[in-house]
Amino acid sequence: MLLFSLVGLSLLFIGISLAYLVNNDNSAWKSIDIPNFFWLSTLLIIISSFVIEKAFKKFFKEENKHYKLWLLSALLLGVLFCITQILGWTQLNSANVSLQNNMPSSYLYLISGLHLIHVLVGIIALVWFTVITVKKTKNSLISFIYFTDPTQKLRLELLRIYWHFIDLLWLYLIAFFILNKLIFR
Repeated sequence: MLLFSLVGLSLLFIGISLAYLVNNDNSAWKSIDIPNFFWLSTLLIIISSFVIEKAFKKFFKEENKHYKLWLLSALLLGVLFCITQILGWTQLNSANVSLQNNMPSSYLYLISGLHLIHVLVGIIALVWFTVITVKKTKNSLISFIYFTDPTQKLRLELLRIYWHFIDLLWLYLIAFFILNKLIFR
């Protein structure tokens, strides 16, 4: 099921990317600069991928304390990513680049906004994992059951795959806008 969702998301963003390319043959087409805050959010999302990987490993080692720490760190990085995206939009708006200005700016807002929605889905899943982990690790017996539960392991694996996909998607989107800036100056 997750695979079909990720394929669908890929097709959505590839479709929007293709629409961007098809529309850029207009002589009035102006490429726009990527906001500085988007560079910071790129760094944050790359770090979050490493952090979610650490959480995953700590779960399988049944290191409760470290697992919670890495899970919370991933959650924090996800929230910081969202904040830097909003700051990036503010930076665009301050430079008089709005949704109504031109087609490239509309695409940048659309693509980054859609991506942000999918990051928020991942954050909701991280919050759920964090709450469940805190509840299930108070007692040693329940903690043992929690860390050996195959369903919990599968859920965490699915979250990990989703998070890495969203991270890679952002890297694709940033690369896409950089290449378009270089090609269509």
